[in-house]
Amino acid sequence: MEAQALEQTLPRKISRRLIPILIAAYVMAHLDRINVSFAALTMNQELNFSASIYGLGASLFFLGYLLFEIPSNLLLQCFGARRLITIIMVIWGLLSASLALINSVSSFYILRFLLGIAESGLYPGVMLYITYWYAPRHRANAVALFALAIVIGGLIGGPASGIILDSMDGVAGLSGWRWLFIIEGLPTVLLALLVWWQLEDHPQQARWLSNSEKTWLQDNLPPAETSHPSWRQSLGQMREARIWLLGLIYMLYVGALSGVLLWAPKILQFRLPELDNTNIGWLIGLSYLPFAVGMIGWGRRSDRLAERYKHVMLALTLGAVGTLMLVKASTLTTNIIALILVMAGTGGVLSTVWGLITEVLGQRLAAVGIALVNSAGALGSFITVTLLGILRDASGNYVDGLGLLVVSMILAIVAVHICWRCYGRNSGYNATTSK
Repeated sequence: MEAQALEQTLPRKISRRLIPILIAAYVMAHLDRINVSFAALTMNQELNFSASIYGLGASLFFLGYLLFEIPSNLLLQCFGARRLITIIMVIWGLLSASLALINSVSSFYILRFLLGIAESGLYPGVMLYITYWYAPRHRANAVALFALAIVIGGLIGGPASGIILDSMDGVAGLSGWRWLFIIEGLPTVLLALLVWWQLEDHPQQARWLSNSEKTWLQDNLPPAETSHPSWRQSLGQMREARIWLLGLIYMLYVGALSGVLLWAPKILQFRLPELDNTNIGWLIGLSYLPFAVGMIGWGRRSDRLAERYKHVMLALTLGAVGTLMLVKASTLTTNIIALILVMAGTGGVLSTVWGLITEVLGQRLAAVGIALVNSAGALGSFITVTLLGILRDASGNYVDGLGLLVVSMILAIVAVHICWRCYGRNSGYNATTSK
């Protein structure tokens, strides 16, 4: 009876202790990743940055993330998840605040690239940390709770960034965008100290767990993985066409999403010059509400029906329709409706696409495939955000850049259809595990 009771109560107890701190860490990561899009509302003009310069600088974050994601995973084995999370939070918090010091193109590029390197270890670090505390059957819910940080970060970051830009401009002789980086960067350093003091490496170190609870976790947590595919096996698996097709899907989707998130404030400023920075911040922040609805509601429906293909396709289609509407939107109302559709669709994709990816990969290809697919997403972000800046300078507006996002979404829809027809249920998770 006690074991059955612990099955129900212990995961909730652990979540109450760990998840709020982990969510707070990822909220700060999201803020420090996208606040450059709000800083650009005044920074670009003050420093005479063109759209191409801003686009490349904003996207260099993803290049640094891409290049150092695998080394970050190796560092996890040396430092442990808790120690690594603390260290990188201090580093990226200081780097984010240091963006207030930029006065040239080169300093902008270097600091954004270094910020991407610093943040590359957070997500894998948290994913590893969760495995120390949750049995496999409880991890999906923990990861879903952790993913809420994206929504919380957006809801807080948009309004806060706009208010800081307008209210802090000129304080102590500093521009509002410089205060934005300082105010949203330095709290990460303080939060890192809380992570170090409040999180334990393993359940056996937790004084807030009883002996029976520690014993239950020890009996229900699988032993750490001690063997990994050899380099020859990994290279052999990378020849699988399904991995590259899934990588293409994720690259196209994440590239389009990043393009919207990192350019939406500038697009609204260009089209609706009557809006001040605070109002732009509120509009962007509130657009995360339909993102949350799509992510949570659509994901739960997909889980309940055990269906991935149609859910991903419909969510991508909604995102494509919203982006297409955003291409020609000219009034406040049409821009708001377009943002609602885009965010609801992309949120729905986020909560369902990994179910499709893991089902198509199966257990045999999961280790190599997931790493490559995730890296493809960072590559897509780098390409799309950079190209949007180039197209903005070339055309003088955002029509061509947004058209690129529409094409990206449509190509993702086509790729999902091809992938499911070739590698769907008949050769996915169930088929692979039986080999």
